[in-house]
Amino acid sequence: MIDRDKVLPHRIATLADERPDETAMLDVAGRSLTWSQLQTEFQRWAGALRAVGVATGDHVVTMLPNSFEAYLAWLGTSWLRALEVPANNMYRGETLRYLIENSQARTVVIAQRYVDRLTLVADDLNLLETVVVPDAEGELPELPFRVVRGDDFL
Repeated sequence: MIDRDKVLPHRIATLADERPDETAMLDVAGRSLTWSQLQTEFQRWAGALRAVGVATGDHVVTMLPNSFEAYLAWLGTSWLRALEVPANNMYRGETLRYLIENSQARTVVIAQRYVDRLTLVADDLNLLETVVVPDAEGELPELPFRVVRGDDFL
């Protein structure tokens, strides 16, 4: 059996207790999160994912740029014991459709800059129910799924 403290979300929780104010993540723009903030944020994402219907064992496709949000989506999904299916940001058309359909994902978390790619294959996605656009600003294209914008999501 795997030592629970070696599973990343649980390891982060331990570090949040042991070193809450130590920097855990830092990006090139200077944004940072402490271990305590990282734990709070990924658990917030887990709660938001649960609220849109993600449950243990579900597959969640993510199409996000390399960012804090990509890691938070991954960790939040893991906390729920769901499986993240990361989509390469270059996927389009049949490749994107195949990944989403074959993963049996009912939820996709996608950056606004990639949503237009989803519209091109939307009619061929039989299992997808919810699309989360965490950075949505302004208008989004029409999709035949429930669309949850960032403010409503978190």
